[in-house]
Amino acid sequence: MSTTGDQAPGRPRVQTRKSKADRLTKLLLQAAAEEFIARGYEAARVSDIARRVGVTSGAVYARWPNKTDVIVAALEYMFEQILPDQELEDLGGAEGSPDTMLAMLGTNLLHFDPNKEVVVQVFGSARNNEAIRTSLVAYLNKEAEQLSQYVEQAKNDGLFDPDISTAAVSLLCQSIGIGTHLLLSAGLDERHVPSTVEWESLLWTLISAAIPAESSGDP
Repeated sequence: MSTTGDQAPGRPRVQTRKSKADRLTKLLLQAAAEEFIARGYEAARVSDIARRVGVTSGAVYARWPNKTDVIVAALEYMFEQILPDQELEDLGGAEGSPDTMLAMLGTNLLHFDPNKEVVVQVFGSARNNEAIRTSLVAYLNKEAEQLSQYVEQAKNDGLFDPDISTAAVSLLCQSIGIGTHLLLSAGLDERHVPSTVEWESLLWTLISAAIPAESSGDP
């Protein structure tokens, strides 16, 4: 009898165990992020992270040696979900023109994303924890790189003036993104929050200002 036939039945069981372990890891990362958002780094407890998932602390320590490592891993997991490329993919706009993608990212800022709550907490914790600060800086740099790619593509496509600073546009986008989320998360009164139409109109006004003079119809 072929040895392949003897081994085949065991493969699904191995894959199933790995799948379960992977799912548990993701659940623990999500739980660690939620614990971090709710309580901050200092007050977060590994036992509470495990309790959120219904497992013991041993399941956490089997994957990460200490609290800092699990929190940093959770931050990196959450950061990947809120990067511009992933956000556009989730919105179904990853194949649009670069100016449209920037507008879509800007418009979406008015829609509360619970995943971005991690940003509210992480800036404070980064002041006193080097590992968290390093993770935050890596995320911010990666976000800036992705935004810069959209700006450079817009320049190459003739949609943006080539003389406009890519770094300036990228920084403006990041500043608007972080600032808007912080204000809305803090509970800014509704009377100070524009409608989606008003917000999108302003964003397109800003984007249009980057159009080359010969393309905008200026003499």
